[in-house]
Amino acid sequence: QVCSNIVDLNKKPEPKPETTALAVTPPTPIEQPKEPEPTPQEIKPNETEPKPPERKELHGYIVMRDALQVKNLFKLIEVLVDEATFKLTPQGLTLRAMDPAHVAMIDIVIPRESCEEHLCTEEIKFSFSIERYLNKTLKNITKNDMIRLDIQTGIVDKMNTRLTSKITRQFSMPLLEVSEEEIPAPKINFMYSARLVLENV
Repeated sequence: QVCSNIVDLNKKPEPKPETTALAVTPPTPIEQPKEPEPTPQEIKPNETEPKPPERKELHGYIVMRDALQVKNLFKLIEVLVDEATFKLTPQGLTLRAMDPAHVAMIDIVIPRESCEEHLCTEEIKFSFSIERYLNKTLKNITKNDMIRLDIQTGIVDKMNTRLTSKITRQFSMPLLEVSEEEIPAPKINFMYSARLVLENV
């Protein structure tokens, strides 16, 4: 048999079709709208919060002739309480205190008529340590000493004490924080009353 598949060596091969490369353009990204940056705002304090009341600066003084009687009075107060809150009013000096066990109460009123000098246009509440006042300020007083108490509250809370006899001595002591608790007067019906006037205590 004769092979019929004869290859013509002189025949040029048919050219292959050329492939054209297509340029692929990437898709254009869609720009998202930018959110506006928050503008800084001034932070205002909460107007609903109650503001602490501003402390009013007050000043008053009281002068008593016998400093030794004042010392004995403070010794009596020290038996019941270590710290006492007084009130200086246009009517005089008052104190109402109760012992820690709430068993005994002391109520003292020194009217302005019993003072040598008195100046107070508005009620002033002040508190201090009785023990410290006795040991530091009234330690070496005599019967001939005249005592003056100057009370200052507001920006600076302090009590100045001036003892005057042949010489003048001055002392200054910071005041304590005043308790807002008010001690009510006991409701007691007494069947009898008495009045005692003393020349010297």
